[in-house]
Amino acid sequence: VCSSDLFRKAHEVVAQAVRAALDTGKGLSDLDLSQFSPEFKDLPADYLLPEKTVARKNASFTRPPGL
Repeated sequence: VCSSDLFRKAHEVVAQAVRAALDTGKGLSDLDLSQFSPEFKDLPADYLLPEKTVARKNASFTRPPGL
C-alpha cells in the first residue's frame, strides 16, 4: 500500500469523525472513534482531550543545546 493511499484513507477517516462531531455538537474526545476505524479501538478514552494532547507534544519536544 502506497503512503499516499494511507494518507488519503486517514484523511477520510478523520473527516468523517470531524463531520460527526460537528453534526452532533460534540468534541472529538466525546466520540467513540472506533466507529470510524478499528485503528482507534485501543486508544485511551481521554487521548484527544486538549490537555493530554499538549502534554504529549511537550513530552516529545526537546530544546537544542544552549536554549
